[in-house]
Amino acid sequence: MVSFENRTDVSQHYESDRAVCDAKPPKDLERLLALDWPVEGQGIDGAIQTIADALKYSVRTGHPRFMDKLYTGSDPVGMVAELVTAALNTNLHVYSVAPVFTLYVCAAIYVTISYFFFFLVRMELGTVRELGKVFYQSSSTVDGVSCPGGSYSNLLALVTARSTLFPQSRSLGHPGNLVLFASNDAHYSVSKNAILSGIGIDNVIKVPTTVDGRIIVAELRECIAAQVQLGKVPFFINATAGTTVTGAFDDFAAIADVAEEFKCWMHVDACWGGAVAFSTKHRHLVAGVARADSIAWNAHKMMGVPIQSSILLTKKSGLLQKCNGKTDARKREATNCAFQPSEPATSSTTKTSTISETRRCSVAVVLISSSSTCPGSTMVCG
Repeated sequence: MVSFENRTDVSQHYESDRAVCDAKPPKDLERLLALDWPVEGQGIDGAIQTIADALKYSVRTGHPRFMDKLYTGSDPVGMVAELVTAALNTNLHVYSVAPVFTLYVCAAIYVTISYFFFFLVRMELGTVRELGKVFYQSSSTVDGVSCPGGSYSNLLALVTARSTLFPQSRSLGHPGNLVLFASNDAHYSVSKNAILSGIGIDNVIKVPTTVDGRIIVAELRECIAAQVQLGKVPFFINATAGTTVTGAFDDFAAIADVAEEFKCWMHVDACWGGAVAFSTKHRHLVAGVARADSIAWNAHKMMGVPIQSSILLTKKSGLLQKCNGKTDARKREATNCAFQPSEPATSSTTKTSTISETRRCSVAVVLISSSSTCPGSTMVCG
């Protein structure tokens, strides 16, 4: 049997004296890798060789000089958290198959990894409550759900906003005159999600920004007023906490004033910059964010948590289930599986809060990682 140590060492992926990547042109890399499925299984040796090749030729995202994208390599605790969730291989959609990951853990689970000593205290509902304290300074009314990436979180926020402000859109489809607003530097998922939701890319109104990329609030008000004059219905304002272009943070308090004036849903895409909410030094950058109706945050940005770890928060509880769950009697009957006729109450079930039926337990990775590096009930660090 070929030992893994003879092929490569995972720790070498993080060594600063090695190159960030053993870069090869696509054709050369194809010749080096065994990309064709073998006629016969190669056993554990074949698996080890495939892993070794993947490590050798992949980009070392944990390298100190990796600065190409808006994330970095995961920390050791995050890696083990991924291993735990993969080993359990459960689905974060109903309590009956993921009781630990949907509720508070009854007892702490302590794991020692070299000098890391961490405990698993809460999962999805607990994480939402803790993040509610960080972003909304409250955990009593905040709701939320883990998502597979920030674009997905932004899409779920858009759909939830539409269904909340226009409940009839769930059955009849949305009115054709809806418009949403985002800055010129907003993430491209805003436009993609307008297409996916049926609102249409032409109904995404781009708002001018300052030189450093912040929404000019006076321009936002003028853009909304102009659309009203055209017979359009403004309903959604997308603000950004840390644009991917310049790292700009919008004036959330001022934008919230405009949203209230025109009765729009205010969403904050904090996928990249939201991590500053955990810092006592930089928290001022997200002042006023608590007035947003929804907030999207990616733990895999800045926090060293493995991809994909994204969470959508809403200021009011119950909206995600109300807007994304099934409502008619026939579908309610179908929801109750024949093998699980006594599924616990919906407060312990998250599958009706999101579009997905099958969801990996990425929230476990967030909690394990955060509890190892940032102890404390509100998870706020210095």
